[in-house]
Formats: sequence, C-alpha cells, structure tokens
Amino acid sequence: MKAVLKWLASLSLIERETTSTETKVVRVKFGVVVAIALSIAALVIVLTPAARDHCIQLVETVVHGDAEVVQETVRTIVGDEEAEAEPREAVGPVYDAAPAEVQAAIAEFFPRDEWENAAAIALCESGFRLDAHNLSDIEDSRGLWQINVRANADMLEYDLWSARGNAHAAAIIFERQGWAAWKHCATGLGLIKELSHDRALQAA
Repeated sequence: MKAVLKWLASLSLIERETTSTETKVVRVKFGVVVAIALSIAALVIVLTPAARDHCIQLVETVVHGDAEVVQETVRTIVGDEEAEAEPREAVGPVYDAAPAEVQAAIAEFFPRDEWENAAAIALCESGFRLDAHNLSDIEDSRGLWQINVRANADMLEYDLWSARGNAHAAAIIFERQGWAAWKHCATGLGLIKELSHDRALQAA
C-alpha cells in the first residue's frame, strides 16, 4: 500500500510541466484513472476500511489539489499506516537483537520454541559472524554455528558461509544430537547439563 501511494504521488508531479489550462485536464484524467484502478483493487483485493478511506482521500486530493498537496497527503497516509502497524512479536533478547538475516534463517529451519536458543548458540559460537572460522588439526568449524565439517562432512553440501546455509546445516545437526552438539556453549547457556565423571561412567 505504501509503495503504491508513493508511486501515485510521484506521477502527480506531471502537473508542474503543464500550463494552468492543461493542468486541470491532466489532473482530472489522472484522477479518473486512479479512481478506476483503486475501485478494481477494492473489488479484487478487498481493501480494509482504513485502506479504502486512504484511497478515496488520495483520489480526491489528486482531482482537486496540486502536486504539493498530494505529496503532503501521501506523507500523512504513510505516517498513519506506520503508526497503525502492529509491533513484531518478541521472541527473546538474543534472537530479537540478532541481524535480520540470522533471524530469518533461524525462523526457516528451527522449531519456533528453539529460536531463542538457536540464536544464543550462534552468538556464543561466532558472535553472529558469517565468516567465523576455526581451523586446527582437529576441526574445521565454519560460519554462524561453527559447523565442523571434519565431524560432519555431509554438511559440505550447504553454503556454510551464508546465514541460510549454515542454519540449515545446524538444524539438521540439532535434529540428530540436540544442543549437545555444541557442548561448550550449550553447557554455558544451561541448555544441557555436563555429566560428572561418575555419572558419565554410569550412563555408559
């Protein structure tokens, strides 16, 4: 809706390039075209009452006002829309503070109730750095969730240097092993409990 309004406003600037007599004709013709287009949109898209009122307001302004008035009307309408927009539901402090691409990747591949934990693990492992790389004699860990391709060679088929590819691989590993696959960070975050030596022997 916002993009359409701004586009209509930019078209209205054609008035400045006409004479006073031509301006009235251009304005009326443009208003008729807009009215028809918005009427069709209302029937096909089923505009909300607020959106319908905005469309009517803009058409009336185009027909009866000048370019400056149209621009001001659009600014007012867009401002109203932004004020009416519902705030995004908070997930958790770490997820909410993560870069947008990390949030999107987590939301795509992890269960909803694990989004905050997935973000916390990524922050702990890489600081949300896509290019984080830990290369040594025993590991080759890459990207956001530090996917160790020496232990998980099948993850090489994913683009581990991208948020989406790394999240996809991390979600698969999570399904296999849970957060225990990231033992150090998961223990520090309280997602898993580290067994004592005696309990580990009993569990074995």
